[in-house]
Amino acid sequence: MINADQTVAENGFFPTVPEQLANALLANHTLTELDLSHIGMNATSATTILSALEMAVNITHLNISRYELDASSVPSIVKMLSKATTLKYLVLADNELGDDGVSQIS
Repeated sequence: MINADQTVAENGFFPTVPEQLANALLANHTLTELDLSHIGMNATSATTILSALEMAVNITHLNISRYELDASSVPSIVKMLSKATTLKYLVLADNELGDDGVSQIS
């Protein structure tokens, strides 16, 4: 499993440059578990990452807890979930999605 801290330290990706992480996700066809918790993306950055995850066909476990997601991120999450058919476990804890956002996702 790749964790965000390892990605930053070992591979030179920075959470402030979500395009690099998105490109890495698109290029990697063997990754099955991804922990992006605690990296604090804004809504625009989160949309970039979630769009890449739509095409990450092997991801089964995704942790985006404490990702600073809010209600504006809900459409991107819903879209990603509709396309990420292999995803079995999704952790969204400690985000600010709101009751309406959570009901849209479920």
